[in-house]
Amino acid sequence: LITEAMALELLAAMTRCAIGDDADRALIRFCPHVEGDGCRCRKPRPGMLLDLCAAAGVSPGRALFIGDAPTDAECAARAGTHFMWAAEFFGR
Repeated sequence: LITEAMALELLAAMTRCAIGDDADRALIRFCPHVEGDGCRCRKPRPGMLLDLCAAAGVSPGRALFIGDAPTDAECAARAGTHFMWAAEFFGR
């Protein structure tokens, strides 16, 4: 319902609110595909997570994926990253 540019701008604004500064745009991503497309970036496939690790210069084994869905936990396991439930990480 929105353009890719609008989605990226919303994600950048959300990131700015979360960390109090602008994030590297190369580290702001989203999957534009619909379920069933078979893309490599849609969770639980680990493509986007692995790409983000590479872009940040962090090995997957040193990364932490914080999520709130079973697909998040599965994606982290497939990528070889550490995982923590959002409620646990944020203390809710």
